[in-house]
Amino acid sequence: MRLLIHDFAADSFSVELSREFARRGHDVRYVFFDESGSVRANVGVTAADPASFASVGIGLDDPKRRSSLVRRLKHDVLYSRHFVDEIREFVPDVVISANCPLFSQRAAQKATHAVGGEFVFWLQDVFGKAIESLFRPAGQAAAALLSQPFHGVEHRVLRESDHVLAIAPSFVDYLVEEVGVEQDRVTLQPNWAPLAEFSRDATMPSSWRDEVGIPAGALFLYSGTLGLKHNPDCLADLASGLAAEGASVAVISQGAGREHLEKVKADRDLSNLYLLDYQPFGRLAEVFQSADVLIAILNADASLFSIPSKVLPYLCVGRPILGLMPESNYSAEIVRMSGAGMVVPPEDSNAAITAARELAGDSGLRQQLGEQGQRFAAATFDVQAIADKVAMTLGIVDLTGSEHADETQVLF
Repeated sequence: MRLLIHDFAADSFSVELSREFARRGHDVRYVFFDESGSVRANVGVTAADPASFASVGIGLDDPKRRSSLVRRLKHDVLYSRHFVDEIREFVPDVVISANCPLFSQRAAQKATHAVGGEFVFWLQDVFGKAIESLFRPAGQAAAALLSQPFHGVEHRVLRESDHVLAIAPSFVDYLVEEVGVEQDRVTLQPNWAPLAEFSRDATMPSSWRDEVGIPAGALFLYSGTLGLKHNPDCLADLASGLAAEGASVAVISQGAGREHLEKVKADRDLSNLYLLDYQPFGRLAEVFQSADVLIAILNADASLFSIPSKVLPYLCVGRPILGLMPESNYSAEIVRMSGAGMVVPPEDSNAAITAARELAGDSGLRQQLGEQGQRFAAATFDVQAIADKVAMTLGIVDLTGSEHADETQVLF
């Protein structure tokens, strides 16, 4: 079959799934947004890839595209034209599309159906609720009114998709109860991280910490975007609260959130807060293992529409996780279920500092939590089992007699 798998964010799990389907003999085209300065998975075609795997980046670099909703919408319209061109040229049997700007997703769905293919919405974030949260400072009634067009488009695309892959149980409930998608057209498939890329022998030496100039002492590390879903001040508060412990906080990010932290660092004289640019994807496992504790953050409002996936590679590298996020979020549930770390409310800086100090001062606890997370990842992130499940769900191949899919479903 001809499969077009699209991930605007070029996350490592979507690339791994694409390569797995290509290894099974399918003709796979992987499409992503080729933005300079962002962290992308290993999307380039290598000698190890089968001839049936192709990777296409859509390059529309615009450093100001996130500066306003209007600029973002204009960017999405232009992006959709290129995405539609890929669909028309490739003529896929199935399109699986994730992390896609909403109006581009609608255009891709129409183009897929026009060429006779089936369209699968891989739901990673609930865009309408994100927009509603953005407008909430104007008041609840105004937010509901201003976000309604976005809800309307999103609901229509979801209802007209041939299938929806949802990454969390709360998303399944939203799809069935609020959007009106039939239960048999929704499949729960949580995200994962490629074990081969993020599992690294912890005994291997690393020079990364010395290279970036972080001194000895417990190191807490956050890596990723700092956008509307995140409060960067909680990272500054953590650095302030850990200074007396001789611990450091490193933040690997770029953009507005990073720029905000630059100002806060100077204003509060936070010498133990290290702000770094995005690191090469090929070194992320080494970077993560250089830390003593890995941080994930998510605002309370954002928990309604987003499930941060950064905890997944964190699990693979065997380091404990400090989650500054609502306990109801599915990523918090994964941290608890795996036994890999601690979760505290994102607005409670005192609780965050207390938890961080406990982790900083107890190397045995850190090792225990990290090993528990690593065991969970090894048992759960089997791409062959995940591909079996997705294939059976979407009718891509006949997997009669396969045991993997049922095992994966139970684990999640």
